[in-house]
Order: sequence, then C-alpha cells, then structure tokens
Amino acid sequence: MPCSHGDCHGSCVMGLRSLGVKAACPTCAATFTLQGAEASFDSGCRLLLHVREGRKSSTSTGAPSSPGRTSCNFTRLLIDAAEQGHSGASFLLGRLHLKGEGFLPSRAEAAKWFLLSGRSGHTGAQSALTNLMLQETNNADTAGPVHSNAAFVSITDSQNIGNDDESDVNRREIQHEVLGWWQQHARNGSALAMHRLGSLHDKGGLSLAPNQTEAAKWFALALAAGH
Repeated sequence: MPCSHGDCHGSCVMGLRSLGVKAACPTCAATFTLQGAEASFDSGCRLLLHVREGRKSSTSTGAPSSPGRTSCNFTRLLIDAAEQGHSGASFLLGRLHLKGEGFLPSRAEAAKWFLLSGRSGHTGAQSALTNLMLQETNNADTAGPVHSNAAFVSITDSQNIGNDDESDVNRREIQHEVLGWWQQHARNGSALAMHRLGSLHDKGGLSLAPNQTEAAKWFALALAAGH
C-alpha cells in the first residue's frame, strides 16, 4: 500500500478497488485528503462493502441480515457523489439499480444512471447502457411494443418528455448519441469499439439496420487492431 500499511484486509482492499476506489486503505482512510464528490464516493463504497460483508456473514451463520440505516447511507452518499458529477458513482448506481441492491430493481433507473455516467466518458457505463438498450430492443421483438423500451422510460420522463411522439424523438436521439460514443472510440483506435460497431451492423441496433458489408468492414478493422 502507498501508505505503508500492510495489515489491511485483502478482500476489503480488492473490493474497494473493484468499485473504483483507488485510495483503498481501511487502516488510514482518515488521512486521505478526499473532498467533495470523491469523498462521498469513497465513503459510499466503504459502506456498501460493509453491507455486503454483513450479508455474507449472515449467510454463513444463518443469522438474519439487517443492513438498515447503513444501506440508506451508502445510497445517499453515492447519489450525492453522482449529482456532483462523479461518473464512477453514476455507473455504480446504475449497476445497483440493475441488481436491486440498495434499491428496488429497475432497468429504467439503471439506464438513467448509465446515461449520465456515459456522457461523462465512462466507458463501462457506455457499454452497460448499450447492452441494456439492445436487450430492450430484443425484448420488443418478442414481447411486443407494450413491453418494449422500458430502459428509456425513466430517461424520457426525467427530461420532461410529455407525449409519445416526443418520447420517440428523444429515444432516437439517445440511440444516436450512444452510437456516436462507439464511433468516436473507433476513430480513436479502439479495437473493442470497432468490434462493437461490427456487431451492431451485423444484427442491427441503436437505429442501425442490419448491414453485412459494414459489419464485415468493422470486424476486419477490429481484428487488424488486435481484438
């Protein structure tokens, strides 16, 4: 550890780092000069790990788990960080809503937080939102329009989209925006983005119609770039 402490619990340190916290020394956390959104994110992640560890302990012992106020605190801290512009907090909130951890499960809320994080350049959130949108499209093909596009409901509502026509316009705008992320990453040389564009052209998605020629082009570029 950069702080010279060697007695930190390994699983705790790795757990914090997996959530995006880099200053992950439980022994001397108070000495880190974190402020604002970063401090809220750090504290929220630590409380989240505490809740998870308590859940593991109750599972192994058979005792009931009651996270109570701790659970409320970590969600409040993460929301506070996200509202201050912390892209990692927004991404984590999306994951938590998707899993139903600390919140009721909601793909719509997950999509809203992934979009916010993705707009800040968080590639993990961009990928997660793309996957969620493609899943919704696939569900629409099998379940019909009544069950389709759930991932967009919260996004359009949060932007005060009042009627169905405006919601459709907004939905298409979001699709084009997300597609633009991958196109920009590809222009920057990302083999992963090139492969993603190949997949989108191959099967259709994010407003793209299936196009095998374009798909083959992007797959070849991804392969040449080392994917």
